Amino acid sequence: MVTVNPEYNEKLIAVNVGGTENIIAAAKNHPECKKLVYVSSTGAIPELPKGQKIKEVTQFVPYDDDKVVGWYSRSKAIATQKVLDAAAEGLNACVVHPSGILGPNDYAISETTGTIIKIMNGEMPVGMGGSFNLCDVRDLAYGTIAACDKGRKGECYILGNKQVTLKEVAQMLHTACGCKQPLFYVPISMAYKIADSMEKKAARTGKKPLMTKFAVYNLERNNDFDYSKAERELGYRTRPYLETLTDEARWLVEVGYIKGTDSMAMNRQRQKQDAA
Repeated sequence: MVTVNPEYNEKLIAVNVGGTENIIAAAKNHPECKKLVYVSSTGAIPELPKGQKIKEVTQFVPYDDDKVVGWYSRSKAIATQKVLDAAAEGLNACVVHPSGILGPNDYAISETTGTIIKIMNGEMPVGMGGSFNLCDVRDLAYGTIAACDKGRKGECYILGNKQVTLKEVAQMLHTACGCKQPLFYVPISMAYKIADSMEKKAARTGKKPLMTKFAVYNLERNNDFDYSKAERELGYRTRPYLETLTDEARWLVEVGYIKGTDSMAMNRQRQKQDAA
């Protein structure tokens, strides 16, 4: 269960932790199950100060509330520890940690895809500073399958990409389809103030805020993840962000999520990629 609400949620714990316990028990009781690969999250890994690359760790519980922020990340940390404990007891299990997920065919419309739709539809005149870390869903699928084949028992593997800013994402979308970009980008400090005002208004009106302080935190935090272990041991590779964004933009146009775009610009970008 995925949520961008940082507050404690009993259902979240029941699904992410209790569900993982059920899967571990089932794997132990079925000898025909040769391998368990648990899909965790980079959010489960304790955050390090900016300037330091975040690498895989071997212990997730107990966690520091200031370094594992929000109950989604904490639920994944608790569940990841249960998988590693089971591996220590003999279960053939390993863990993959995806960063944010990006790419075509996102019919659920994740927060990331929702942001892309807003940019492409010209509904984001103002952007924010900060960075993401986003892996292409197809690269994630490859890395997860590779973990089934090559992942070592009791080991964790980050499946991420390079950091990318919101401004860089908007520029690449403009290159891919000719859509408008935000007119300017507010600094993180100002974004927190705007988010606080929006949350207070939402509390009065009962409507979902357009921006939350937790969303701003996720842009402000250190998103520099080291995925070299997955490259070495699993053969994990990442494609360029521009390729991913071009493919996702094309898909969004095809399924009708975009009001209007320059299809010729998208075709030109695809031709450049094919030629390369």
